[in-house]
Amino acid sequence: ADGNSLVFVTVRIVDGNNLTVPTATNLVHFQISGPGVIAATGNGDPTDHRSFHSDQYNAFNGKCLVIIRSEKGRSGQIVLKAQSDGTLAAETAITSE
Repeated sequence: ADGNSLVFVTVRIVDGNNLTVPTATNLVHFQISGPGVIAATGNGDPTDHRSFHSDQYNAFNGKCLVIIRSEKGRSGQIVLKAQSDGTLAAETAITSE
């Protein structure tokens, strides 16, 4: 909970067999709760000019990234939820100490 710690979370668009769909370009929406903030998002596509400071990003080759930063002086559980139209939402929890 130092305000400088980062967690890099890779989000994958997967099929029914839990395999990454390499052609997926879904727009993924991120929501965060708890003592953290979205520091940046991205996808590795050099032609994508969306701001890294966004709460949504398109997948590239079936993947995108969200970087979470802890909030200074606040510890606890940070919950990240990722949702895209036509897919099931997913979430993960991170503990900030």
